[in-house]
Amino acid sequence: MTTVTSQVSRSKDLSIIKVKKRIPCVAIRVETVHALRLLMSMAGDMAAVGIRKRIPGFDGRLGPNDNILCERIGIHLLDNINLVDVISNNDRPQRPRNGRFQLNANGYQGIDFFFFPELSCIRITVRYSCFVAKDAEEKLVQLGIIQRSNRRRLTDAELDLL
Repeated sequence: MTTVTSQVSRSKDLSIIKVKKRIPCVAIRVETVHALRLLMSMAGDMAAVGIRKRIPGFDGRLGPNDNILCERIGIHLLDNINLVDVISNNDRPQRPRNGRFQLNANGYQGIDFFFFPELSCIRITVRYSCFVAKDAEEKLVQLGIIQRSNRRRLTDAELDLL
């Protein structure tokens, strides 16, 4: 159970009153590598990692009949990324299973899904760490988000041929 604040209109003059009420919910906690991989297979890699990069600027606004623009942006080794680092949960001491659900998860990384049947809504809480991309490379490989390649860099002459 959790406390949820909702805003409702309870009077004839359209004023809004904030009401706190304990509403039962169903919680799903994702904090193991297997569970995170399963979530990534359903929602994509961006469920576990996000790039903190500014969106590139555009010269003008799109009109109603213009095509939608899409652009893939590469990651540089010094870019900041937010990573749900469930691998570090293995280094933490085992939590006692006393049956109580704690929202902060005592520092464990992961994702919590809360379903409120009475409100017909889902709330998501993500516990992540900020890394520099080159420092998180090994963790990204372990989660299967990136793959190591033994490719060499192309020379200028080889690039001209492309």
